[in-house]
Amino acid sequence: APQTSHLHKIDDYWELSSQGEQAYREADFIFRSQDPEEYRWNFPPRGDSLDLEPLLKLVHLIDPRTTSEKAFDERVEKLVDADEWIRVLAARTLADDWDTMGRTRGKNAFIYLAPEDHRWRLLPWDCDLAWQQNPNAPLFSGKFSGIQRLLARPQYRRRFLGYIAFLAERTRPETAPAGIA
Repeated sequence: APQTSHLHKIDDYWELSSQGEQAYREADFIFRSQDPEEYRWNFPPRGDSLDLEPLLKLVHLIDPRTTSEKAFDERVEKLVDADEWIRVLAARTLADDWDTMGRTRGKNAFIYLAPEDHRWRLLPWDCDLAWQQNPNAPLFSGKFSGIQRLLARPQYRRRFLGYIAFLAERTRPETAPAGIA
C-alpha cells in the first residue's frame, strides 16, 4: 500500500476583519487542544494527507506544559530526528536567519514525517533574510519553549554548539564557482 506523506509548512497566520482589525499568530509547538483546526493555519498540510493526528502528537511531545521531562527524554528520539533538527537550527543560527522557527519567528520551515523511520524532520525554507541582521545575535533564542527544551538537554546542546563551531570554521574554497562569495 502507498505510504501517506505528512508534510507541514510552518507559518504565521494573519487575518483582517471587515472592521480593519488584525489577528496574528505565530506558529509554535504549543499544544492548544485536540482539535486539529487549532493547528491547520500555522501548520498547513502540504503532503498528500490531511490527517493532523501525527502533528498533534509531535506538538504534544515538544510542549513542556503537556509532556513531563522524563516522558520527553524517553520519547523525543523515537518521534523526532533530533540530530537533524539540531543541524538545521545550528546552520540557521550561524547565518542569523532570524525569520524562522527556532530563532525569532514562528514560520519559514517545514516539518516532514519520514515514512522510513516515522520521525519528524525540520526542513529549512525561505532563508532570504539570513545574513542581514546582527552578527552578535545570541546563539540561543529566548522564544519557542519546545526548541529551548530540546537545546537545554546537555547531549543536544553539545551537538548544537559543535555544529556551530564546525560551520564557523569552514572557509570558501578558492575553486568555488563564480558569483559565490
